[in-house]
Amino acid sequence: MDNFKETSAIVILAGIVYRFVFNVVGRYLAAKLAPSNPMKHVIIMGIIGTVLSILGSLPLWDLAILIAFPSANLRGKLYLKNQK
Repeated sequence: MDNFKETSAIVILAGIVYRFVFNVVGRYLAAKLAPSNPMKHVIIMGIIGTVLSILGSLPLWDLAILIAFPSANLRGKLYLKNQK
C-alpha cells in the first residue's frame, strides 16, 4: 500500500479519464442496443458498474467508484438527446 502513496496526480487523472471514457462508450452501446427504454438499460448498467467498481477497488480504494454512475447517466442522456 505504501507504493501507491507516491503515485503522481497525472497517473491518477489518466486512470480516471480512461475509465470515464470507457464507461461513456459502454453505456452508449447499452443504450443503442436496448430493445426499448434505453435510459433504463443505461441506469441498470451504471448500477452494475458501480457495484463492480466498489468490489474491485476495495483492496486499493480509489476514485473509480465515483465515476461509474455519473458517466453512465451522462451518456444515456446524450444518447436520448441525439434521438430527438
